Amino acid sequence: EDIIIDVVGGLDEGMVEGTDDLSIAAAASGDTSSQTQTDRDADLTEKERIFMGELGRMIDQYNAAKKQQTDASTSCLPQKRPSSSLSINNTRHKESSVMINATEIEELLKAEQEKCARFGGIFANRVRELMKYRDHNGHCNVPQKPFSSLGEWVKKQRVAFKKFDAGKVSRITPQRIKILNYIGFVWDASWDEEVWARMLKQLLEYKEKHGNCLVPDRYEGNPKLGYWVSTQRKNYRDTKKGKTTGMTKERQLKLEEIGFVWDASDKGRYKKNDRGWMQMFEELTEYNERHGDCLVPIK
Repeated sequence: EDIIIDVVGGLDEGMVEGTDDLSIAAAASGDTSSQTQTDRDADLTEKERIFMGELGRMIDQYNAAKKQQTDASTSCLPQKRPSSSLSINNTRHKESSVMINATEIEELLKAEQEKCARFGGIFANRVRELMKYRDHNGHCNVPQKPFSSLGEWVKKQRVAFKKFDAGKVSRITPQRIKILNYIGFVWDASWDEEVWARMLKQLLEYKEKHGNCLVPDRYEGNPKLGYWVSTQRKNYRDTKKGKTTGMTKERQLKLEEIGFVWDASDKGRYKKNDRGWMQMFEELTEYNERHGDCLVPIK
């Protein structure tokens, strides 16, 4: 393929693929008959210098553009946390106390989109959606249901951060962590005192109605409460094993004060305090409230 470069006005220099010869045309109006061989050689050398300089400049421009494109693509790929990169203290919330205004957040999100059009756009749109949820609910702890899509995305960010913080390959970047911190993202929901206190209140309401704290895992009246109760038991067991969880001594005492049962099962056998037995009992109670009897049909 021929490469044609206009070096100076009225001159066409061509470098033909497959040959080492460089042919340069003389100016159309120039009279070379009176030029000596030395003058012609000097003129040729000067034009060669101009040509090679122009060619070098074009190559530099191409390499710079290629590097910029590569850097933009690489920033969208999974990456590991450098040892000197972002460090988040092991505080309970792992969130920033600095919350810049919406205009500044939007500028950061636009920069993220420009850096990586596809994945950056998805991230930016999700952050905007999360900000709307935060403004309406006062926090960023999106439940899995009924906000299944946004809740699942929030969960994925937490998982990605754990990998990143452990030095493993992760899709999250320091810049994205910074953006999420700015909007009040909670990296470990189990540590959030406000959410925990709200769920404890719901458990007390359940106890006033049912006389115990044995909330079924799949409690139709409040599925989130059933999941929360199950999580408290798991955190309690993990704490006993020496693991770090959201189950503090203070929380343990508060739950025990209201009659919380830490082990509601007995190796699968149905007993009065067995979780499975109580779950079926609760379902039977709900059936009785709807139908006025306990004559549940087999099919």
